[in-house]
Amino acid sequence: MKDLFSKGSKLYSTARPSYPDALISFILNITSNFNLAWDVGTGNGQLAALLAPYFENIVATDISKEQLMHAVPKANIQYKVQPAEQSDFKDNSVDLITIAQAVHWFDFELFYQEAKRVLSLNGIIAVVGYPLIKVDTEVDKVINYFHDDILGTYWDPECSYLDENYTTLPFPFTEIELPVITSQYNWTFDQLIAFLYTWSGLRHYINKNDIDPMIELVPLLRKAWGQNQTKTVYFPVIGRIGKL
Repeated sequence: MKDLFSKGSKLYSTARPSYPDALISFILNITSNFNLAWDVGTGNGQLAALLAPYFENIVATDISKEQLMHAVPKANIQYKVQPAEQSDFKDNSVDLITIAQAVHWFDFELFYQEAKRVLSLNGIIAVVGYPLIKVDTEVDKVINYFHDDILGTYWDPECSYLDENYTTLPFPFTEIELPVITSQYNWTFDQLIAFLYTWSGLRHYINKNDIDPMIELVPLLRKAWGQNQTKTVYFPVIGRIGKL
């Protein structure tokens, strides 16, 4: 499991979007028991916090201590520094496993082996995330250019799973179809820029070249954004849901 998000963890905790009520409702409706949930690669605990009202206990794990320092505090969430591929859960003890925007960094074979070990008889595993955002034709054109042409060679190979909407992700479970769900937010221009700064491809570019390509991108984005104070930003939810 790669750790790409310890540096800049505070920005990640404030600039990354959360997940919509429709997704939480869907996951809860197919879950049978609510004693223990495991949120893997929890980051700042966004998804764990949304599940907290419905579970007796949640264990949220990540390999980044820095990310967990910015995690959402809840009385029934225990945060642990722990790799996805090796947990300390008892066999067949976890009712729900969730992985939000993180599974593509895992060792699939080892993680899925661990997930099958700890899932309860009727347990659910939910792998969710979001691919490239959508705003409008002009803004999307600039963002796509930045993502594909400027940062194209700086993305980790694992990010291709997101580009392919997780459809090519190995997933050795009996699948449950995820309905079409989209998050949307009214963002200012500054919120969009802050979000782009959480991209791992951008950090790789800056680290390698010691140059921030956003300096040239921001004027292009500003022109595409126009005079609007806010715009609606769309995050299509992607995922693979399954059971043993």
